[in-house]
Amino acid sequence: MKPLKILYMMDAMHGGERVGGTEGQLLELLTHLDRDRFDPHVALFRSTPYIEDTRTFPCPVDVLD
Repeated sequence: MKPLKILYMMDAMHGGERVGGTEGQLLELLTHLDRDRFDPHVALFRSTPYIEDTRTFPCPVDVLD
């Protein structure tokens, strides 16, 4: 069975070492999501330095601008 594709949409992702709130919860979810069952992807309305500089985001990200 193919993994279920999931798209998470947010305004922006600021990240960093001390992430809280919605961003922190999403990062935790994406980090621990079972990739055998789910294929996550994130779409953002705006780019941020965190997204442009990060090489370790736990799933593919598209910035819609």
